[in-house]
Parts: sequence; C-alpha cells; structure tokens
Amino acid sequence: MHPSQSKGKLGPMRMFLHRQNLQPLILSIGLMVFQQLSGINAVMFYSTLIIKESSSTISAFLGTIVIGVAQWIATIVGASLVDWTGRKILLIISGTLHVVSMLVFGIYYTSYSQDQSPIVPMETTSSSLLMNTLETFNLTTTILPIETSETSSFGWIPVSCMVIFIIGFSIGWGPVPWLMVSEIAPQESKSLITSISSCSNWMFAFLVTKTFPQLQDSLTKQGVFYLFSALSLLSILFTIFMLPETKNKSTEEIRKLFEPRSKAEPVKQTTMSVTQTLSSDTSWELSFGFNSDAIDF
Repeated sequence: MHPSQSKGKLGPMRMFLHRQNLQPLILSIGLMVFQQLSGINAVMFYSTLIIKESSSTISAFLGTIVIGVAQWIATIVGASLVDWTGRKILLIISGTLHVVSMLVFGIYYTSYSQDQSPIVPMETTSSSLLMNTLETFNLTTTILPIETSETSSFGWIPVSCMVIFIIGFSIGWGPVPWLMVSEIAPQESKSLITSISSCSNWMFAFLVTKTFPQLQDSLTKQGVFYLFSALSLLSILFTIFMLPETKNKSTEEIRKLFEPRSKAEPVKQTTMSVTQTLSSDTSWELSFGFNSDAIDF
C-alpha cells in the first residue's frame, strides 16, 4: 500500500519508515543545517564588531550599509535566477562564494589583523552603549585599532569578504533550502517535514550565534573563519552528491525520485534476436532480454 493511501493508519514516526518520506526528511534537515553552518547568523549578528576588530579601513557604519544593500540586490537577482539556472547550480555557486570569502577572511586575520582579542559584545552598561553608538557612527576614533601601512593597504578586504559572503548566501543558501524543502516533501508528510526542518534551522542558528565568541577563544578568529569555509565546502559536496534537481519537475516527478527504482520505472522487457550464420547450412539464433529504459545516452 502506498504511504498516501495509508496516511490515516500510520503514526508520525512510522510514516518515516517509508523511503518516500525518510529521504526527503533527511535532505530537508541537511539543507537547513548547512544553511546555518555557513555562519550566516554569526556574521550578521556580529558584523559591526567584526569590521571594527579586523582593522578595516572602512567604518563599521558604512560597512553595514554596503552589506545591507548587497544583500537586497542579491536577493532579487537570486529570485529571478532560481527557475532559470536550477536549484543545485545556485547552491553550488553560493557555497563556492562562502568558501572563498571565509577562507580569504581567515588568511587576512592570520596575516594582517593587529587586534587578536575575541569579538564579543561590549558589556551592557550605559557608558559602553554610548561608546559603541559613537563608534558605530564613526564619531570617535579613540579606541579603533591603529592603522599601519600594511593594514591600511589591505583594509578593504574584511568588508569585501563579508559582501561576497552575503551575496553568495542571498542567491543560494538563503532562499533555496526553504524552496526545496517545500518541493521535495511529500504531500502526506509535508507539514511534519517542514516543521522538523524549521526547528533544525532555528536550533543551529542559535547554537552558531551563541557559540561564536567561545569558538574564537578556542580556535582564534582566523580559525573560526577557516571552520566556516570548511563547512561550506561540505555543503557543496552535499549538494552535488545527495540533492536531486527539482527544476521544472512536477510534484509527481519529484515523488518518483524517492521511490525504489522497481516502482518508479517498471522494467520493460525487449527481446532481441541475433542470427549468426556459421556456414551455408548452419545458423545459431540467440535471444535475450534487457531493460530498454535502463540505457542512458
């Protein structure tokens, strides 16, 4: 009996004993987890502090504006490309931009950053809040890192890396996971799969954001960005080897992607005869069957 026919007889957990439900659930959770393991929420939450602590020659105020504008433009571009290029292509391009930007950011910190203190929020007092506000609007430079000729030459790198990272996220790993979850989840388990994957997303968003300062203590600043780069590389491999392409596919076609091959593609037997004449009065006839649908050109 097909899962859709036995929906009323199966509990929520037993529903996932069927491959048609279990595989979309695993892929949906993977999409949401890798979205957060890119480091997006940590980068956005601490963006002002990251820019200031990286000895950037671009002010934190200007940097956040540039990042916001880039995110807005990239989101519009990504929405227009998703049905043209396909979901997997956008995820691969997005992941590649994540890998490159976080790797370069880590190299920058290793080579040029002058201040190696962890990026953590300032203590919430009236004086610290005032100082943080003044710094954000570039009204004081008394506690900003002192620029050297070396850091000033490469001071544009931090904001540039963050802009590239945000562009990559906005065209791929930002919107596409939500779209693909809604596409690959079967109708009979769509609400449950969507709920579980959404919970996974917010749980990892909280963990990544909450542990970001502690990770810097353990791995150093550059180590955290190297980690995000490596995790983004894993997301590319996940996309290439595990995700199906859902571009221009109907709900029924997507459902068949997760069915056993024997059900998804009935075997058609074709009989072929080969006659080989060995002599003027002797001939052999060979008949055999094969699956004509299994041959891919």
